[in-house]
Amino acid sequence: MIPETYLLDKKEDREAFSKRLYDNNGLSIPWVLKTPDVNNGQGITMLGPNSEELDDVLNKVEEGSDNIIQAYICNELTWWGNKKFDLRFYWMVVSIDPLIVLYH
Repeated sequence: MIPETYLLDKKEDREAFSKRLYDNNGLSIPWVLKTPDVNNGQGITMLGPNSEELDDVLNKVEEGSDNIIQAYICNELTWWGNKKFDLRFYWMVVSIDPLIVLYH
């Protein structure tokens, strides 16, 4: 499942997110604000439903910044003890006939 996502550096996405937030009940769900090129949970801000931070997010994030905002998936798949995880696979097709695929 891919969460509802808006790229805040694009005017169209900022406008669509604003409409979603104020016209389509977007203030009532949690959102995640992400800074690009950061991993291990750094650069992530949780914006709770009906919070002041969520209501003011478009004023705080500069237009043209590379931030991404996504709807938070509340019932995500978790591992032991409710730990979140991700899987990253890298594939390279070396040959089609015969099929040779390298993975890491």
